[in-house]
Amino acid sequence: MKHLSFFVLLLFFTASTGCSTKPSGMPDCVPCRILVQKGGQPLEGVRVTLRRDVESGSINVTGLTDTAGYAKIGTQLSDYKATGAPVGQYKVTLYRLVPKPADMSDIDWQKYVGAGKADDPDIPPRLRMQQTTPLTFNVQKSGDEMKIELNALGD
Repeated sequence: MKHLSFFVLLLFFTASTGCSTKPSGMPDCVPCRILVQKGGQPLEGVRVTLRRDVESGSINVTGLTDTAGYAKIGTQLSDYKATGAPVGQYKVTLYRLVPKPADMSDIDWQKYVGAGKADDPDIPPRLRMQQTTPLTFNVQKSGDEMKIELNALGD
């Protein structure tokens, strides 16, 4: 009985802490961040996505800007998450929705978003798609940073 209790306790601990083993195919990552501004003012809530020109499988490299306009980039493969991005050259896309009006129902909001009416006008349309964005970020070493000033892009 004593061994069974220990086994159950070990099984519970293992299940509750999750698996933190780096999966096969997950590259090493280096910490990096991207600053997004418009007119020198930080933009909060912008989804920043980094995509390679080559197929990277199901690896997602993203970040969300905070109140200071910084997106700390993270990489995810399945359920495994790592801080930073794999070393390499990326296309950078930006996306943000306008805030949902308080008097709009969730169903109407979903229709509004689905129709493309909730896209934030602060983010130029060409920066939202990998095929059209001129933004690139070459991640080489820990601490690399990119600054994006939307007014300087001429949109």
